[in-house]
Amino acid sequence: LAHGYYLRKGFNRRQVLIVGNSDRSRKIADSLGDQLSWGHEIIGFLAARNEKVDGAQVLGTIDEFGEILKNRSVDEVIFAVEGDPGFRLEPYLKLCRRMGITIRIVPALWEPDEVHVSVEKCQSVPLICFYQNNFSPTGLVYKRMLDLAGGLVGCALLAVMYPAIALAIKLDSPGPVFFRQQRAGMNGRVFGLFKFRTMYVDAETRKAELM
Repeated sequence: LAHGYYLRKGFNRRQVLIVGNSDRSRKIADSLGDQLSWGHEIIGFLAARNEKVDGAQVLGTIDEFGEILKNRSVDEVIFAVEGDPGFRLEPYLKLCRRMGITIRIVPALWEPDEVHVSVEKCQSVPLICFYQNNFSPTGLVYKRMLDLAGGLVGCALLAVMYPAIALAIKLDSPGPVFFRQQRAGMNGRVFGLFKFRTMYVDAETRKAELM
């Protein structure tokens, strides 16, 4: 707590340069501004290729990268360049490494309104994950627990109601008590669905005739 307090007060702050001058870069700067416990201070932005050079705290363009690192006290560089096939990041990374400067890279696919993104690691391999639903891995565990609990309650209710419902179905029409059908679930996975039969056994084949 004391460490975070002194960082917020400006003691031993790290000077951060952001490469990129777009909405993404400004969003990142705003986020850093709300996270002062990291102990950083943004000294400015560098416009990458095809980006505007004007704006608050814009120090120049990417062509001046080396000179700015030499003439300014820079502790960290955040590369927030949008996807550009013609932009080569390697020379700038090598220069930062030679000068002992910490590097952070924002994925080119990330957008300011993207919230379902996380960074995970498999052994020593970093992975950038874009989730297509609102569940994090922890959320999926809780959902699985809820599914199991709901399934147990459902099985208990089924055991109580099954004799009466099964008898009513058998008295109404011949055939099995349960109807089974293939359904598509999450990400196209096919599963077998069971429910009490409410139709004639040959209802599927009689569909065209009924229509």
